Amino acid sequence: MVPITVEFKFIDTLNFVGTSLDKAVKNLAEVNNCYCSSCKKVQAMKEGNFLPMNSAGVLIYQAKCKICDTILKKSIKYKKFKNIMREFKADELHLVLQKGIYPYEWVDCYKKFSQQLPENKDDWYSTLNDSNISNNALGFAKKVYKHFGCKNFGEYHDLYLKLDAILTKDIFDNFRKTCYNIYTLDPVYFISAPQLSDMASLKLTRQNLELLTDQETYEIYEKGIRGGNSVIPHRHALANNCYFYDEKSMKTVKLSKEDAVKKGIWNSKKHLSYILYLDANNLYGWALSKPLPVGEFFNYNNEKNNVTEPKPSDFTKETILNLEDNGDYGYTFIVDLEIPSELHKKFQDYPMLPEHYIPKEADLSDYQKKLIADEIGNKPKNGKLISTLYPKKDYI
Repeated sequence: MVPITVEFKFIDTLNFVGTSLDKAVKNLAEVNNCYCSSCKKVQAMKEGNFLPMNSAGVLIYQAKCKICDTILKKSIKYKKFKNIMREFKADELHLVLQKGIYPYEWVDCYKKFSQQLPENKDDWYSTLNDSNISNNALGFAKKVYKHFGCKNFGEYHDLYLKLDAILTKDIFDNFRKTCYNIYTLDPVYFISAPQLSDMASLKLTRQNLELLTDQETYEIYEKGIRGGNSVIPHRHALANNCYFYDEKSMKTVKLSKEDAVKKGIWNSKKHLSYILYLDANNLYGWALSKPLPVGEFFNYNNEKNNVTEPKPSDFTKETILNLEDNGDYGYTFIVDLEIPSELHKKFQDYPMLPEHYIPKEADLSDYQKKLIADEIGNKPKNGKLISTLYPKKDYI
């Protein structure tokens, strides 16, 4: 007899689908936005629900325009949810094509499973989100409870978990299908999305990557990997102007100086100032789109006798500044440098050249020292990627 070995591999779908199940389902159902005839452009939707499937087999998602509250309707391609369609009837799809609603904090003991679905909004309050359930969401939970004939909350709980599992399977199955159609790669054979992306890039570009075999060269590149910055040079700021964000209309309006003074956002004795929000997206993607080293690595310290040109002494200031960003060969320098004191003011808000650094007591403000003494109890022991104006030694 031939022995048969069965191997089970458990994969966390969160490693591939980096968003909440609720958002992932909406993305797959394509109900995040819709054309609004009032705004005359595509707008985001809010407070949406699926309508029961009509006699023609069309499933409609109805919601409000996030800007003008116009009622929007959009037909849904529900056949993407094959597992949902296999487990539920057609007249139930409008109740199961979205993540269920659950009173997490209300369920604090086993006895709650024998009780009925809580109808008090306070029982659905979420401390984590600091918000309560909406009337629309509570009404939907009651509708699901009644339609599926739940005798108690325990049966609703089981339905909630079943729906979570099936929706997750549909999301991941569609993700697998997309990856296979584009890259002919199956995500189940990878640990995470970064590993899958790396393999897909190598496959599509047919680029061979030379392995680093020299330990010193490897350590140089390892030291050059810095990660994300962990410093806030300017900790607190207040804008001083007459513009005010109205949460009801979700628009920024300009107030009169008198109204701005009443709201405490304007002081005529202070300089006019604003706070600008900047967010750089996909920095890793941007960096990966630039020319990167792929091979022919050469460490001068180990091969100095075999070097003809260029030698380290040949790299003058002018030579370095004239190196082409898209040249066939790149260079990694290990340098000692310092930022001249006359440039400190220019770079104080966001110093360049971050490094892994363990802050000393002299680097800390009085507030930070008090925070350590009152709440943390000990000084920082691990280095963080911090931007400072200090001189740098052996900087990659």
